[in-house]
Amino acid sequence: MKPFETESFKPFDMFNNQWGLVTAGPHDHFNACTIGWGSLETLWGGIKLGKPVVTVYVNPARYTWEFLKDSDYFTVSFFPEEYRKAMGYLGSHSGRDGDKIKAVGLTSVPLGEGVAYKEANLTFVCRKLYQDTFHKEKMSADMQQFQDQLLAFGYNKGELGFSLAKLWKSRISAEIGWIAKDLEEDGIKSTGKDDLIMMTVVVKK
Repeated sequence: MKPFETESFKPFDMFNNQWGLVTAGPHDHFNACTIGWGSLETLWGGIKLGKPVVTVYVNPARYTWEFLKDSDYFTVSFFPEEYRKAMGYLGSHSGRDGDKIKAVGLTSVPLGEGVAYKEANLTFVCRKLYQDTFHKEKMSADMQQFQDQLLAFGYNKGELGFSLAKLWKSRISAEIGWIAKDLEEDGIKSTGKDDLIMMTVVVKK
């Protein structure tokens, strides 16, 4: 399997149009939610030594945030277009109310200290490096206005009980340890390297 740094990704399309599924917690107790805010970047390192990083943005009112906050590892998975309806459901329902993954028919599989899905065509396995929360006073004027408009129109406020303080999303940056593409059953073997979980993954032909 070639190094993921040599892969070609389209982050603007992946997050904004395709959407991602962020999952945190061990396989016996995890939660996931759909995200449309995220980035792939190089961060924290010397010349040609920058860490490959994925950053995701999750509202602290989401149930998944509780798992992200307490987990050192998480995954970000992307799915074929046929799973668009499932992604919509996972982003609009809370895991507090039931098993969302079962409800949409996805098959979760343990992947090191994280969780992936057999139906996903790409999964980033990440070790958390940094987390923080947006502060309104540090936003540009137009972004402050945008957030105020979301509140005025009741965006997420009525359905999920978001307060003003919780509308500002939290940023989580994590080092990409490896990626998995089109998982096959029993195709995962831990190899362990440094402080990251490294894996050998069987890729479907």
